[in-house]
Amino acid sequence: MRLVALEDPTIQRYWPSLKQRPPLLYVRGDFTPTDEWAIAVVGHTLAYQLRQRGNSPYCGHTGAAGGYHH
Repeated sequence: MRLVALEDPTIQRYWPSLKQRPPLLYVRGDFTPTDEWAIAVVGHTLAYQLRQRGNSPYCGHTGAAGGYHH
């Protein structure tokens, strides 16, 4: 499994008040229905605040069922 940080050039469309774009994190690898995993973004205040409000398309994790969860 590998964690990759990428820049999304369209992020300003979602958060026009940002002075710089936060990184997007992608996990590449194979998962089975028995795997349990989550991603935590540490050190970015905006990402934390958006996750707490539950309205970020980028903060959360997917479970074994394949759904997106905050």
